[in-house]
Amino acid sequence: MSIIPSFAPTAAVTAFSAQLPAFLSGPAGIVNPAFIGEAPYIPNQDEVGTGVLAAVQVFSLSLKDVVNSTGTISPTPAGWQLFAAVNSSPPQVVSGLAVQRHNGAWKLASVAYGPLVREQFDEFSELSTLPGLSATEAYETFLLEIPGANVRAFWLVPQKAGSTEFIRPLPHGNAQIVPALKAPTAYPVQSLLATLIPIATANLAMSARYGA
Repeated sequence: MSIIPSFAPTAAVTAFSAQLPAFLSGPAGIVNPAFIGEAPYIPNQDEVGTGVLAAVQVFSLSLKDVVNSTGTISPTPAGWQLFAAVNSSPPQVVSGLAVQRHNGAWKLASVAYGPLVREQFDEFSELSTLPGLSATEAYETFLLEIPGANVRAFWLVPQKAGSTEFIRPLPHGNAQIVPALKAPTAYPVQSLLATLIPIATANLAMSARYGA
């Protein structure tokens, strides 16, 4: 089994590199930081290179798409997540979401750093060793988000027509809030949908005053 490398559009990479310093600490960075609880460590421009370690295209799936699915998914493109290294001890990783505006220009919409980002990058880097996938397939990898169900996952799409697509939830184990998605393995898309349809149905029926 192999993972096909992903390469973000050049304009998205350029926007990431140029706009990243504004999200970091330092003279050209965050102007008025505010925190809930203890202040987190925010890397500065000197610690973060502007080069891209890896990139993965992001797709979004709505609750209605989940409920109306027939065993397959057709999510909507939502941008590219790009990773950059932090020169620190222990090593860290910064990630940023680059999105394309209606006029075609790319913008760095958000940046994240900390242990969870490092864990996500490590999971992304180790997908080729994930148990349960076909040893003879080559998979293209995407990041799937289902905001209404609080689910994020790697979406593994095989190149051979008719082969099974898989989902690798993020995170797995005790940190995963959907009990049926805690296993350290990949789930066939059909299995994921079967798990999420009751959740999506209940959330869609929830009063707007309560949220989900």
